[in-house]
Amino acid sequence: IYSHDGRILATDSPSYNLSLDFTVLDMSDEEFGRLSAALADSLSRTIPGYSKDYFLRRLREIRAKALRGGPGSQNQRLVRDKGNQIQLDRIKTFPIFDKGRLGGGLIYTQDAERYKPYGTLAARTLGKPGEFGLEASFDDALSGSNGRNLCVRLVRDIWVPVVSKENIEAKNGRDLLTTIDVDMQDIVESELRKQILDKNATCGTAVIMEVKTGEIRAISNLTRYGSTVRDDENHAVTMRCEPGSTFKIITAAAGLEAGVVTPESTFSCPGFIIVDDRRIRCHKIAGHGSQTFVQCMENSCNPALITVGLRLGVDNYYHYFEQFGLKQRTGIDLPGEAGTIMHKKEDMGNVELATVAFGQSFQITAIQLLTTASSIINGGNRITPHFGIEALNRDGEVEETFSYPVQTGIVS
Repeated sequence: IYSHDGRILATDSPSYNLSLDFTVLDMSDEEFGRLSAALADSLSRTIPGYSKDYFLRRLREIRAKALRGGPGSQNQRLVRDKGNQIQLDRIKTFPIFDKGRLGGGLIYTQDAERYKPYGTLAARTLGKPGEFGLEASFDDALSGSNGRNLCVRLVRDIWVPVVSKENIEAKNGRDLLTTIDVDMQDIVESELRKQILDKNATCGTAVIMEVKTGEIRAISNLTRYGSTVRDDENHAVTMRCEPGSTFKIITAAAGLEAGVVTPESTFSCPGFIIVDDRRIRCHKIAGHGSQTFVQCMENSCNPALITVGLRLGVDNYYHYFEQFGLKQRTGIDLPGEAGTIMHKKEDMGNVELATVAFGQSFQITAIQLLTTASSIINGGNRITPHFGIEALNRDGEVEETFSYPVQTGIVS
């Protein structure tokens, strides 16, 4: 998985389980004693955490069990730790093992582990293969497919591949080029962590997205556990909450589009508004007095936005709510996206409409709010937020370019 400028975010790092089959050795006890001492010395210098004495003792144990025969004598673990590619290449040249698989008895099986050069950066977004995050969303492209080869057993556990129509060639996984900007991601995570600890918040989310393209440059989702902050839940995509005053841009856009308000329209804010005998306050108790609609937005005035919502009416407001795509998921290429919790239209009265107009009594996700606000900035074009750009083969050639839906004409 690459960042948008080609830096590796996650990659396969092969590791190897090391086992021995000393039943294949053709040497005297004297020769084994001499070579095993040299082998133990070389192994202790290559695999950290184990002494020469440990390896010498272990090699003798494996040799003794191989001579006795019986179950397990042909495949015995050398160490519990896995070796990397560099270690394996060196180990193959050591005494005894340099005689090859059938002469030296070295058995190694590969496990593919994911290595992330930037550690925990964007950890939840990158995810785990087949489980969550981009690793799960683009699993088909990243993982490739296994092959199959017909083999004939010669003796014991020695198999020889044969040519057959039933053989299936393995297919390599492809690389994924993403929209993520490593530097932006680092800054966003660092600043969000500071704010969560400073404000003693339970959790927080921050997303940076290119308005024109829907490409997400950075996304951070952090949860506080005492004095520790971890990236273990994608709040921007999975957590719904009341958007509050950030939603006023939606009400303003709907009101301007429908013509029930203009930038020059004037409003009087005494600090509250009465809706069906219910008193709803402004955040400024003394009120904002007389102001234009532009000033209302600058002041984040609740009564003014409530008035715009009431002028639109339930049917009109509900229409714009759906038009902005807020009744549906964004379609972001991450699994687990949550949907909206909103009043049914038939259950909405003036009070419900008033509270919705300034961002309360319903719940959406942060990615829904960002996508909708961006569509207003972007000339009324609602672009699906996304991370994937292209799937590349091992030679870096583009095999697939990912495309995402665009909804036009939301507002003019």
